[in-house]
Amino acid sequence: MAVSAGLRSRLCQHRARERDYRSTQTIQVGGVQVGDTFTRWINQADRDCQVIAVHGSSYAYDYAMPKGQVFIRVGNRVSGKERPMGVASMPAWVRTACQKDAA
Repeated sequence: MAVSAGLRSRLCQHRARERDYRSTQTIQVGGVQVGDTFTRWINQADRDCQVIAVHGSSYAYDYAMPKGQVFIRVGNRVSGKERPMGVASMPAWVRTACQKDAA
């Protein structure tokens, strides 16, 4: 199946944009504190994120999807890796921070 030049160009731009976001993730969260805000490319769009907990080199942040669902992700400042966080797999330090916010 042949791909048009216009579509190929848009795909290349999208991939370059994703690489740019990934390469700046560690720089953007160099010295995070609770309450800091930043933007991440998550689920095919920029999402406004807010740091909700910091523990050593790890940090947790939440972001909202367009229909109002809120999700939490945990990242590591040293490795630059991030992962989604479910309620069942939430570390105690994140759970404690969430309970303090709810009180």
